[in-house]
Amino acid sequence: MLPRASINRKRKVPLPMTESTKGPPYKVGAIANFMLDRARQDRRWLTHLKLQKLVYMAYGWATVFLEKPLFEEPIEAWRFGPVVPHLWHEFKAYRDKPIKGRSFDYDPDAKEVIPLSVPEDDKKTRDVLEMTWENYGHVAATALTARTHAPGTPWQSTLRNDVIDPKKIADHFLDLYNQFHVTQLDS
Repeated sequence: MLPRASINRKRKVPLPMTESTKGPPYKVGAIANFMLDRARQDRRWLTHLKLQKLVYMAYGWATVFLEKPLFEEPIEAWRFGPVVPHLWHEFKAYRDKPIKGRSFDYDPDAKEVIPLSVPEDDKKTRDVLEMTWENYGHVAATALTARTHAPGTPWQSTLRNDVIDPKKIADHFLDLYNQFHVTQLDS
């Protein structure tokens, strides 16, 4: 199952944004927190491996539906698939156990910890994240790993530990989108 495309794919000019609705890119922790929150709402737990896969899938679909990346942190081709190193370091203490924490940022000027989130009024981004959760949240981490390791994927065509070219990710997810819609039309 793929996108319930409620987002207008033909629009080339971004909608004007208000001060409270800037849209992506966000910090990767905001995307992770969305997935962690959705998992809790569905009474599921996410391991670090699955969180990495969901964040990667959301990034890929955002390049299709929002026509821009969700976050600026690099995605690298690690042994077990695409990994955002910043996110890995933040949650590595959980190892293969369910993540119970959340991602935060620190403002050194204000000397305070700031919870990261995608604003409620950024409906387009939240729609992409929700679509990602609905399509992949129930899939086992091992099955998501198999998908990211498949022949022709950006991970498969990138040297281990190198940064995966964001254009490769965007092209791959656009190909998936196009394949799905051609298949649906042929059915």
